[in-house]
Amino acid sequence: MPRKTSRGPASQPPSLPPDVAIKLLTRQKEKAEELLLAESLPQEEIQPWRAMTMDTLIRALGSDSAWNFIGVLNNWQTQVYDFDGDEKEIEDTHNGLKRSISMLADCIHLLEQTNPRVSAKASAVIESARTVGQGLLLETTFGRYTTGALLGEGGAGRVFEATDDVGNSYAIKLLDPHKATGDKRKRFKNEILFGMKNDHTNIIRIVDHGLHKGGKDEAPFYVMPLYKGTLRKLIKSGLPRQKALPYFTQLLDGVEAAHLHGVVHRDLKPENVLHEPPSDRLVVADFGIAQFNQEELYTLVETDATARLANFQYAAPEQRQRGQTVDHRADIYALGLILNELFTGEIALGSGHKTIASVATEYAYLDELVDKMRRQSPAERPASIAQIKQELIARGNDFVSQQRLSSLRNTVIPESELDDPLILEPIRLVGVDYDEQGQLILQLSQRINNVWAEALRNFGTHTAVLGKGPEAFSLKGNTARIPAREADAQQIVDYFKEWLPRVNQKYKELVISEKKRRQEDSRQRLQAQIAEEERIQRIRRNIRI
Repeated sequence: MPRKTSRGPASQPPSLPPDVAIKLLTRQKEKAEELLLAESLPQEEIQPWRAMTMDTLIRALGSDSAWNFIGVLNNWQTQVYDFDGDEKEIEDTHNGLKRSISMLADCIHLLEQTNPRVSAKASAVIESARTVGQGLLLETTFGRYTTGALLGEGGAGRVFEATDDVGNSYAIKLLDPHKATGDKRKRFKNEILFGMKNDHTNIIRIVDHGLHKGGKDEAPFYVMPLYKGTLRKLIKSGLPRQKALPYFTQLLDGVEAAHLHGVVHRDLKPENVLHEPPSDRLVVADFGIAQFNQEELYTLVETDATARLANFQYAAPEQRQRGQTVDHRADIYALGLILNELFTGEIALGSGHKTIASVATEYAYLDELVDKMRRQSPAERPASIAQIKQELIARGNDFVSQQRLSSLRNTVIPESELDDPLILEPIRLVGVDYDEQGQLILQLSQRINNVWAEALRNFGTHTAVLGKGPEAFSLKGNTARIPAREADAQQIVDYFKEWLPRVNQKYKELVISEKKRRQEDSRQRLQAQIAEEERIQRIRRNIRI
């Protein structure tokens, strides 16, 4: 049974300096977050952590003041020898850890606010971080930029607001020369190359880059459009539920476009998703550790006097273990957490988290999708973002669109967009020949396929030389052959040229029709699969012994 802890008979004054107390409590808070995110609940570690946390609270605040905080720990004091590991006990422990994390954050904030020396020191550090790098003149081959206010800071770089010579506003990411190892420079280079080549509407675009030389130090930088908002700010402001899924779809589009190019972000979180208010567009940014680094699990962004955001909240389990393979499914894990947060305002950590159904019953079906996306094993998550989209489409979300990598342009395009070479460059007649066997040979502008051949034979009413209609042609590669008398040859060529615009139009109609048919078949299969899964779940819920 849970034990209750009573107050000691004598009051104890604080015995730790405030700055030391803040460090120790921060360490206990981070440990609680690690326990909450563990794949299996490490019950044997919770009791020592609780005892250490209580002791630290008493020494930091004194026994009388600490009691208000210690009560949070006592409310879920499950002993190791009482812990059976059933679902209710696991849920209670998860909820207790969440309350303890919030309690420790409040305690740290209290110490920072009520101790002038600590508060002044923290403010000085923050102010220093904000001002270092401001007022720099950064030059590229074709532009000059002056840095302004600090917008954010990461493990090896800072992002500043900047203006060019004619007053246009941008954001500039400047690598810190004192932290820029060779490995980080390589990743920075890859980030620049990816951003320069990118033309997807939901991925940050890099418009310029250069090398800043300050004394003995050299620091590479790049220039990007300035976005004043982030997805984090949208979530904090309280999203209307009807906007959550359309925003999530934009996020899916951006991340999927990166995946189709072979790029895994690995650091997805609302702070790294920018927002453009005029167009209400989301843009995935900060590809600084994409593909390259499994160990950078903390990133300082949108710095203020009391907030340090820890990226491991959105890191997949395999990212928190050394030596594990990290692929695109780590991004899918983070997206699952973000989907839940868009509706509930909370990160879905552990069991017993706030569900989408609890705040928006009409979107209750998303809870199962969230659960799939945040499975501990990557193999149990959706294999691709396309699969996630298929499920959303099957639920009637027609604003969701599939994407693919265009083989012609090497860019990501909507699945509905036609990039068929025979549509983009319709067939033309480019040459004519006549051989010794009396064959008229028409040379076409490119190779045709079976669908085009079908279009030639079924494009509708037409005029032709008797016996020399579309069905009489032999088609192969980029040629169309037909036996022809000398007297008929020119007329056959002229009629064929008349047919071509209508044949090309018929080909386009056939391609579109087949694409729609495949999409509808896929939608119906998914709807049937979902209906069957729900039927089985309904039966299981209603069965009684």
